[in-house]
Amino acid sequence: MEEPPKKNTKAFVITGIILVLALGIFFLIRTDGPTGNTVAVPQGPIHWHPHLTIKIDGEEQTIPTGIGIGTVHMPAHTHDAD
Repeated sequence: MEEPPKKNTKAFVITGIILVLALGIFFLIRTDGPTGNTVAVPQGPIHWHPHLTIKIDGEEQTIPTGIGIGTVHMPAHTHDAD
């Protein structure tokens, strides 16, 4: 039975480790568009604050602030415009 060449296996493992490290760095730190500002990827739960406009028959509706906010915030809640 013939032994596989050790040099090829070692090179393959080293290349894989370098690739995994490079991809990890790429996903942990990225640049934010043309400004080049560094943005860290959040490590905890993601908390989005989307801006929502509701229109009924073309008329913009007012969304009250503070909906779903209490001792514990509900998953869907509102803040003021600031």
